[in-house]
Amino acid sequence: MINRLPRPPLFTTAMIVITMMVVLRWMAGGYDFSYFFTAGSDFVNALQTPVAVITQPGQGYDGQFFYRLALDPFNWEQNAYGVTIDYPQYRVQRIGYPFLAWILSAGGTPSLVPFALVFLNLLSFAGIIYFFKRISEKFKASPWFHFSPLLVCGIYMSIAKSLSEVTELCFFLGALAALLERRMWMFAMFAALAILTRETSVIPISVLAILCMIQTDRQHRLKNIFILSIPFIVFISWKLFLAEYFKHDPAPPSLRNFTWPIKGMIDGFMININFSSGFHAMQSVFWLMYFIWQTWFSLLVFKASLSKRITLRQPYVYPVAVYFVWLVFSLFFSAAIYGDDWSFVRVLSLMNLTGFLVIMAFRQNVNRNFLIFSAGLVILTIVRMVLRP
Repeated sequence: MINRLPRPPLFTTAMIVITMMVVLRWMAGGYDFSYFFTAGSDFVNALQTPVAVITQPGQGYDGQFFYRLALDPFNWEQNAYGVTIDYPQYRVQRIGYPFLAWILSAGGTPSLVPFALVFLNLLSFAGIIYFFKRISEKFKASPWFHFSPLLVCGIYMSIAKSLSEVTELCFFLGALAALLERRMWMFAMFAALAILTRETSVIPISVLAILCMIQTDRQHRLKNIFILSIPFIVFISWKLFLAEYFKHDPAPPSLRNFTWPIKGMIDGFMININFSSGFHAMQSVFWLMYFIWQTWFSLLVFKASLSKRITLRQPYVYPVAVYFVWLVFSLFFSAAIYGDDWSFVRVLSLMNLTGFLVIMAFRQNVNRNFLIFSAGLVILTIVRMVLRP
């Protein structure tokens, strides 16, 4: 039914939606782009920052650390420019996003950095739409699937908070598109950039590399082994360098994000069943809606994957493998992830985009009720991102 409806222009529609949210949030922040990265008074001293920034009482959000590194990605001191970095090694390992924002802001010009962080995410969002469209065309899917990224709420959250997931998704989809087209050097470049933006990208990139090796004939195997190893050489070298540089600092908190399977979901559910006030009730409702969406979507992807015999030699095996490896990985997330709906919705954005690719590659239709629920949740998310600091 939906295929018979007139389709609006893809890029125009996508950029209008995301720009509308950005402009409204910018206006809500008093026409100040520093409102986006949610600086908290616990880590940001507004009297010492190079230019005035909006601060909120409390800890703030992770965007404040990207702001600090975008001012000078080569200064890794814990205290500089009025910002205290909680775990320098943990934050610096995700250097890709702030480094590119530093370039866009003409070398960290303080008045341009807040805008550069937002603008880079808008460019990355355009990249997501572009690469997703290319992959969709590779699978000969309905053009309506090109709009799928608009249904991933984590994208709106990342842009509204000047976080790195959108840039990571752009690079990952670029790597996947390059791999499907057997442009191996482009794959290596995009994969390395994705890993330097968010280190967790090494998991889906590993899946892609292993499958590519399985599909490679003997004639090109040695060459492909070399090219495919480049992102992992970059990752290992970067991690070893940071471990040596920060060897006297406290260990990064990464392991706190993991626990026994399913336990984090249960703990997150218990944390968010809180109706003691209007604010907490609203927060609980949002958490439940996002979790219902995630569960429903996972069932749709699983159903789609059963509709066709999966072989390791077919292109569709890439999104299938990435999705289900990420799904298993997500079962081990602790309450540090599932306790905050913004955290798990953002972190699962990559998995959800590949889930849409699975449904698309297997030529399945998306349930109409699910589409209505998704569209409503996106609208509520945009409103929430505009109104809430």
